Amino acid sequence: MIEFFYVPFIVILVYMLMEIYKILIAKDKPVLKQLIPVFSCLTGMVIGGLSFYLLPDVIQTDSIATALTVGGASGLAATGMDQIFKQFNKN
Repeated sequence: MIEFFYVPFIVILVYMLMEIYKILIAKDKPVLKQLIPVFSCLTGMVIGGLSFYLLPDVIQTDSIATALTVGGASGLAATGMDQIFKQFNKN
């Protein structure tokens, strides 16, 4: 049952890490803010790779490539989730 929560867990974790990144590092640097999707993807890939080796029962895959792809896509989903919140708060 826990494998169903794997992708949302990565999305939420990457979202929180990127919010911390925006507050602490990229607050006054527009170039660093433009790199947030890249950092989100890489962070998701790192989490996916770590969980492949550290939590093999959770990720349910036999390939590190699949774990990295799922992690990267989850990181990009965190960026999309941030954009959804920005659009709702725009009005």
